[in-house]
Amino acid sequence: MSATDYRYHLPDLHCESCERAVRRRLAREPQVESVDVDLAGRQIVVHGRAPGLDAELRAALQSAGFQPQPGAPGDA
Repeated sequence: MSATDYRYHLPDLHCESCERAVRRRLAREPQVESVDVDLAGRQIVVHGRAPGLDAELRAALQSAGFQPQPGAPGDA
């Protein structure tokens, strides 16, 4: 099965500690292959092994204390 990318803007992603928290929490999700973090842009891209993971990923990010927004700031 091919990977699907999920892109989120995390307004509260401020530092390396935040990045570690995001990576640690998403690593517990079995369908997550990898996570790319753009700390300066406050964005992440999650590479998942299955389509339809958006709700699960959002819940995981919220449980880590982040409020995920779709894409990048200003995306329609």
